[in-house]
Amino acid sequence: ALLNQVKTIVLNTEGPPVPTVVLTYPLLPCSPTSARWYRKGSTKMIRGVLQTMVTNSGFGKYGNKLGAGDPPLGWPADVPWETFRGVGNSGLNNENMTKIICGMLIAVNINPENHVEVEQAREGDPNIDHSAYILS
Repeated sequence: ALLNQVKTIVLNTEGPPVPTVVLTYPLLPCSPTSARWYRKGSTKMIRGVLQTMVTNSGFGKYGNKLGAGDPPLGWPADVPWETFRGVGNSGLNNENMTKIICGMLIAVNINPENHVEVEQAREGDPNIDHSAYILS
């Protein structure tokens, strides 16, 4: 019944189709301002987060070419997209990777401080959002 109603509405809607992009960004392993984020050896963790976000934004092996065209939504203007060849091949330091991650999250109205895995969230903190996001 509901499927038929949706089908009828979609088929009878006037005008051009409206493309929709759905972005999914994983919860961060910890806050990007925490000591854990910046501790020695955290580069692998930060690279993994950035790689997932760039891929989920439609770039990389099975998507748009890295460094070509417009950057992902929220990519900071002071980090050159044109020279980006991947998280391990672009010479980005942790600070720049963190700036990109935060920029991409903020661009879709996600607070990086609160977008953390449940285990890493402060227990009982009402400001921590424990849900994953699907944005369009």
